[in-house]
Amino acid sequence: MQIETDNREAEFYLASLALGILYGMQQGVIHPEAGIWSLGRPVFSDAVLASPYLSLRLKEVIGRFDEIDFWDYQSENQQQMLAEMVDNTLSCLTDTISKDMTYWARLSMAPLEAVDEQEHLEQIRHGFVKKSRRGKFKKAKPAS
Repeated sequence: MQIETDNREAEFYLASLALGILYGMQQGVIHPEAGIWSLGRPVFSDAVLASPYLSLRLKEVIGRFDEIDFWDYQSENQQQMLAEMVDNTLSCLTDTISKDMTYWARLSMAPLEAVDEQEHLEQIRHGFVKKSRRGKFKKAKPAS
């Protein structure tokens, strides 16, 4: 699946996506590990951080996804961090919505090309995924 929009409107869609994930984490519906890797994965967050079209505030929100501690699930500190991230994301949306936007996006359900083998090898090396006997990649369980 791929979503395309004008670069000038990307902030609206990315902030909306981040807000949904953060809210799900706050409510305990989305486990922090899933939230962290949804938008905190370097292949995604590095592109956000490098974009000249996105606000510094949104870059800070996306950049903090990998700081969320999934071992400290539902702690007061984690809930405070999520609340701050939600507030900052809402501010991004407020600033974005005030602009003249077309709200145009295109969705393609065509399969995404295979992820680069080198990226998978990096993830295995860092313990994020492991290769099964059949050569498939899956999430690694956290070490006890």
